[in-house]
Parts: sequence; structure tokens; C-alpha cells
Amino acid sequence: MKKLFISMSVLALVLASCGDASGEASGEENDANSANTESASGAEGNADASASVDVCDCLMNAADENEAQACAPGKSMEELMQMAQDCADKMIDDAVNDAQDMMDGAMEDAEDMMDGAMEDPQKAMEDAMKGM
Repeated sequence: MKKLFISMSVLALVLASCGDASGEASGEENDANSANTESASGAEGNADASASVDVCDCLMNAADENEAQACAPGKSMEELMQMAQDCADKMIDDAVNDAQDMMDGAMEDAEDMMDGAMEDPQKAMEDAMKGM
């Protein structure tokens, strides 16, 4: 049981440190997504999502079984372990999606730069061909 909490703590630390780097790049996107979510789902959905995030944070930061039990009173250890695993899976999926979004943006930027770099030589070649 201690190994699970140690593993989850290490995973949370790694993902939190990755989140700092990607948070700047995707902060505006996340703000837009949360604004869309708030308008679409209403207050109840937001309260559930907020509670879910709070429980995930609590479980990821729990140092032992007692702290984990305090995160969701009335849940069995098996349920808490499953919840912690679900939270970890979601954090990993979110990190992978953020990384993919960053790569897509970088590829688009590189393509734009390549197109811009080719315009001047192409224009010079066209001008030289007109002069012949």
C-alpha cells in the first residue's frame, strides 16, 4: 500500500513539474475551454468537476492511507486506489494531449517560416526569368 502512495506521489510530482512548462503554452486554451465548459454545463457540472479535481489533488498528495481516507470519506481503500489510478490516467492523458498540441503548433509555425523563407528567392528567380 505504501508503494502505491509513493508511486502516486512521484507521478504527481513529475506531472506537476511538466504542467508548469506546458501551462504557459496552453493557459489561454485552457481558459477558453473552461469558459466553454462553464457556459455549457451549468453550475452543477462545474461543482462536480471542481470536486473531482479537488479529490484528485488530495489523493495525489496523500502520504498515507489515513490522508487518502480523508479525501473521500466513506470510500473503501479499493475505491480510493481506483480513483487515484483514474486521476493519474487523466493527468497522463492531459499531459500527452498538451504535448501533442504543442507539437502541432510548432509544426505549423515551422511551415509558416518555411513558406516565408521561400518567397524572396522565388520572387528573385521570377524577376530574373522576366529579364531574359
